[in-house]
Amino acid sequence: MGTTMVAAKTVQNHQETGIPHTFTDSGMGAMTSGKGTAKLHSNGAMILLISLRRAGNDRAHRGRYGRRGSGQRVGRVTWLIACEYSGRVRDAFLAQGIDAVSCDLLPTEVDGPHIQGDVREQLRKHWAGIIAHPPCTRLCNSGVRWLAERDLWDDMREGAAFFLECLRGNAEYVAVENPVMHKYAREIVGCGASFTVQPWQFGDPAKKRTCFWTRGDMPPLRPTSTMTADNARADCHLASPGPDRWKERSRTYPGIANAIATQWGRLP
Repeated sequence: MGTTMVAAKTVQNHQETGIPHTFTDSGMGAMTSGKGTAKLHSNGAMILLISLRRAGNDRAHRGRYGRRGSGQRVGRVTWLIACEYSGRVRDAFLAQGIDAVSCDLLPTEVDGPHIQGDVREQLRKHWAGIIAHPPCTRLCNSGVRWLAERDLWDDMREGAAFFLECLRGNAEYVAVENPVMHKYAREIVGCGASFTVQPWQFGDPAKKRTCFWTRGDMPPLRPTSTMTADNARADCHLASPGPDRWKERSRTYPGIANAIATQWGRLP
């Protein structure tokens, strides 16, 4: 399984990638299908060094982002799922027959087309559409108190700048997901969310207000379930502290992932 080394403080709540605005050594990343190599450098209180064995048969897929063995190359018909290691949104697109590739500094949790590296390199390329999940730790309203108490203003400004990089990605359709944003981040971003949804509106019995900032003619996601808030729980907010808490909180709910793929994947 390779080795994993972690220095400094335990990883805390971060959204899908944790440290997307640090470069890998190469700056370009590597194409993997479930395994690979990544080095993550300092980001505030976090310093990670992750080393994972690269599967030899993945070498043939470097630079190819279609289904395994398809030989299909990245292009204007492919969607980029930025800052995603879980594969949930990517796989929802693939299930609809729509080409998609995820990108994150971390390796993908499930086998599939994935670019392990700095997503900023990919945001400059031309895609059919981009769905991005940038880190929310310094942008979300729930953590605003720490900005002054821990003097995290520079981290907040870096996070907001990266959020804007995602929103300005090279695609006709772009949607950036985050929790409710505090006023300081909104001032930098320049606007509030285009719309918000809850997981229970899409069949997952959970409460977690999810906001989307969109660019291009992207309609708000339409609820796909008759479930009500009375049937939902706020488990993600009540989860006990632990080393994997941030991962559990950051994964996209399956119902929302499916709605993203089915409602946006075939926009004209």
